[in-house]
Amino acid sequence: MSEEVYVARRISRTLAARLLQEHPDLKRILVPRSLYEQTSKRIIAALRKVGVEVLPTGRGRGRPRKYGDDVVAKVMEMKKRGATVREIAEKTGIPVRTVYYILRQGYKGKRL
Repeated sequence: MSEEVYVARRISRTLAARLLQEHPDLKRILVPRSLYEQTSKRIIAALRKVGVEVLPTGRGRGRPRKYGDDVVAKVMEMKKRGATVREIAEKTGIPVRTVYYILRQGYKGKRL
């Protein structure tokens, strides 16, 4: 059988048992990121004990970031040094509203 399976459902005890029964050589179960987060940590730990890894696949949901961490850090640093929002916008090429948004969010690793 296969060492890797993709499951588009939340992994329950019943589903885990059925997968182990149908795929005796199973090493990895791939699930969408959103379903991985819904899967019980107990089930993931139990599968890990028998040598099966549960892994999230795909990218995160939502729109990708337009401005990287380096740009966000630059905006935060400029504000910390006393630059106005308009000055930051002019020097970075970021719209004024977006600069306000970045500063309001506090940007501790949050997504834009």
